[in-house]
Amino acid sequence: MEILALDEEEQDCAFANGSDPVEVGAYTLTSEVFVQGVLTPLLATPPPLDEDIAHRCAQFLEHLLGSGRASIREMVSIRVTDHLLGYSGNWERFRKYAGEYLLCEVRDRQRYYKSPF
Repeated sequence: MEILALDEEEQDCAFANGSDPVEVGAYTLTSEVFVQGVLTPLLATPPPLDEDIAHRCAQFLEHLLGSGRASIREMVSIRVTDHLLGYSGNWERFRKYAGEYLLCEVRDRQRYYKSPF
C-alpha cells in the first residue's frame, strides 16, 4: 500500500472531510509518542521520577500487555521492553512501578540482555 504525502492544505481538507490522511501504525505510535515522548524523558530526569507519570506509564503498559493480543505483546516487547532493558539504568529506575504483566514480560526477555537485573 502506497501512502502519499499530503501538503498542509490537503491535510486540512482531508481532516475537514472526516478522513485521516495519515495512517499511523501501532509500532510508530508506541515508539514516537510513548517511548520517545514520555518514557525516555521520564527516565532521563534526575531522581526521583515523577511518580504520577511513572504510574500512568506502568498502567498503560499493563493495559497493552493485558489485552490478550499476541501482536500487542510483541509490539510492547520490541518497542518498550527493549528500551527498558537495553539501556543502562532504565529498568532499575522503572521496576518499582511495573505491574504483573510487565514483570512477567521482563522475566521472559531479560535473558537476551547482559545488564544485571
